[in-house]
Amino acid sequence: MKQMEKAIGYLKEGWALPKSATHRGKETFFKLACSFKEIAPLDKVINPSKIPGDLLEFWHLCDGATLFADNEYGQWGLEIWGSREAIKKTETAYYERPKEFNNGDLIIGRFIGDSDLLVIRCDKQKKDYGSILIALPIDQRKDWPVVATDFAAFLEMYSHYEGDKYWE
Repeated sequence: MKQMEKAIGYLKEGWALPKSATHRGKETFFKLACSFKEIAPLDKVINPSKIPGDLLEFWHLCDGATLFADNEYGQWGLEIWGSREAIKKTETAYYERPKEFNNGDLIIGRFIGDSDLLVIRCDKQKKDYGSILIALPIDQRKDWPVVATDFAAFLEMYSHYEGDKYWE
């Protein structure tokens, strides 16, 4: 729990108020900020034994977050959903793109200003359990980048790069 508490604490303290970030050596024109939703109970549909521990820790500390959001123009940032919203969005994606999403995929967020989705692998039988992918709106699954081995690593990297899409 300490690692996730530390990561969230860093974002709350350092990014609660909008400020410029540095993306690829240049200061952003727009100001970015992070905010967190109050804790809510996990959705009853969620099977905690299948969810990677770092995501469960995150959900025990908050019911989602908006990270490095451009609140003035609404063109940048990442919205990470709580368990209820993640279930709804995952069900919709499975229906809309059944050939792209696999059993064990859980969509936990979306990037503001585009249609990229944040996906975590929740199939304990697979080697990629816990890994984070970016589901691209028109690309096939084979072209989706794997951006971290787990949610904690993703959150750390995304914070380090101040909300820049470091995998692009």
